[in-house]
Amino acid sequence: MKSKDRQSPGKLSQLAAQEEAASARPSARGAQRPAGSRVGAEQDTQPSNTVSNNCNKEYFKALRWGVDSLYLSYPGKLLPKVDERLTVLKLLAQSADPAEQSLAQYPLGDHLFEVKSMAPRGFAFLLEDNAFRIQLSRSTKLPAAYVKISSSYLAHVGPEKAAIALQMVIDELIDPFEPANVSRIDCYVDFVWSGNMEWDRASWVTRGGGVDSYSEDGIFTGWVVGRGGVIFAWLYYKQLQAAKIGAYYLLPLWEQAGLKSDEQVWRLEFQLRREVLMQLGLKKLDSTLGNLMACGVTLQRNGSS
Repeated sequence: MKSKDRQSPGKLSQLAAQEEAASARPSARGAQRPAGSRVGAEQDTQPSNTVSNNCNKEYFKALRWGVDSLYLSYPGKLLPKVDERLTVLKLLAQSADPAEQSLAQYPLGDHLFEVKSMAPRGFAFLLEDNAFRIQLSRSTKLPAAYVKISSSYLAHVGPEKAAIALQMVIDELIDPFEPANVSRIDCYVDFVWSGNMEWDRASWVTRGGGVDSYSEDGIFTGWVVGRGGVIFAWLYYKQLQAAKIGAYYLLPLWEQAGLKSDEQVWRLEFQLRREVLMQLGLKKLDSTLGNLMACGVTLQRNGSS
C-alpha cells in the first residue's frame, strides 16, 4: 500500500502566508498573537451580559495521537540474488546519463523503490519510496536491514499495519534471523489548547540537559527539552510547521478529528532512542507498541471539548 505524501496545499499554505504577513508588521513582538489564541483573532472575546462565559473558558482538545517516526533494525543476511541485482542498479544510479539513472528502480509488491547512488557509511545499498527508507548491509557487525518508516505512511495506516507491510518487503531482501528490533520511536499527540504556550522557562520540571524556546519572525513556535539525549521532547506549533514542510496530508486528518477553521494545532512529541528503550525492556515492536505509556504521555479526552 502506498501513501500520498502531498495533497493540495489549501488551508495550510494560506496559514503560512498569514504568518509571513504577520511577521512583516511593525514591532513583531508587540504584533504577535498569544500562541494559544485563535487564528485571525487579535484578542479574546470579552465577557459581557450578551456573551457566554463559555467563549472565554480555557479548553483542551486532543485531535490525534500515536507514532510519528519509527526506526526498525533487522538482524539477518542479505540475500545473494538481491545483492547482485542491487549492485547493477546502484551502478545505473551512479551513471552520468539521466536515462540510465531512471532505470535504477527495484519493484517489490506494491512498492517501487528508487535505488540511490550512495548509501550511509557501513551500508551497501539505500532504497527509498514514499513509505520506507531501507538501508541494506553485507556486514555481520550491522543489521542486515535498517528501516525508517515515513511519517505520512504511519499517519495513514498506523504502526501495526506499516510493520506488517514492511515485513513482506524485508522477507524479499534478507534472510531475517529474528523479528525486528526498535531502534527509535517518536510518540506524539496533536491538540488544540486555548492557553498561551510561551510560559516561563522555569515552569519546566525535567532532568533533560536543556530547555530551549524558539520563535520565527517574532512568532513563538515552541520548546525543545533535553535535545541530544536518549529521550527528549518537542512542544511546537505543528500547523505552521506542516505548512512550511508541505505535510498537507495532515489537514484532512485533523478536520476528521474535529479541528475547526479558527483553531491552531500544536504537537507534543517524545523521541525515545535505543538506549532508553532497552532500559525500559522494550526491544521488540510488539512490546513497545503495547506499552506506549512508556513514551511519556497518558491521554484522556477533555469532556469540555
